[in-house]
Amino acid sequence: HEDAVQFGTAFADEATGEDAVLDEDDATWKEGIRDRRYFFAGLLGTHGSGSVQAKYGGYVIYGNMVLLCEGANADHSLGRCAALIDALRSSASQ
Repeated sequence: HEDAVQFGTAFADEATGEDAVLDEDDATWKEGIRDRRYFFAGLLGTHGSGSVQAKYGGYVIYGNMVLLCEGANADHSLGRCAALIDALRSSASQ
């Protein structure tokens, strides 16, 4: 867990949330950067009003894993990670 916190936090901070670094030229963690961004289209019928945003709204550190949580915002993404962690705990107890 300590290694995940020490070595993973900076990369997870960079890859998630509203301030995510999504440009390969600016990112320190370049591997998979295209997979960390979504293009969100604008309103129906508008032209060119979409934007590139982070695919992962947040992250959690669980055990020795850094989990990037997919979602439009921090609340949505962390809810998805919580469901995954609950499933992991459930399967481990069986």
